Amino acid sequence: MLFLILPLWIFFAEKSFQRGNGGPKFQKALNAEYLDPKETPLRGDNFKNFKEHPFFRLI
Repeated sequence: MLFLILPLWIFFAEKSFQRGNGGPKFQKALNAEYLDPKETPLRGDNFKNFKEHPFFRLI
C-alpha cells in the first residue's frame, strides 16, 4: 500500500512547490536582510564580502 501512496505524495508535493509557495520572495527578502547594515547578523569582513545566499535552484 505504501508503494502506491508514496509516488502520489511525491508528485503532489512537487506540484505544490512548483506553484510557488513564496520561495523566491523568501530568498529575496533574506538576501535583503543580510545586505542591510541595520538588520544583518554578519559582522566585519563577512558583511563586506556577502553578495547573496547560495540557494538551490527552484523548479
